Amino acid sequence: SNAYAKLGKTSEMYEQRAALYALYGNFDQAINNLHNAYKQNGSELEQRRLQARIDQLLEKKRQLAALQR
Repeated sequence: SNAYAKLGKTSEMYEQRAALYALYGNFDQAINNLHNAYKQNGSELEQRRLQARIDQLLEKKRQLAALQR
């Protein structure tokens, strides 16, 4: 993700960080990074894709919470 930052591709940087956080189950940080990527991206198609991923992670977060009860 640092390579993206050095190239000025902040949206991609946030998206890669989100992917790592999601792999470790840190859904809150993943979602926060995807929100940042969404804000940095001007493409409607990319914003829709990022929103879909946010929705997926929110659902995974809900599922995990249900299992922990």
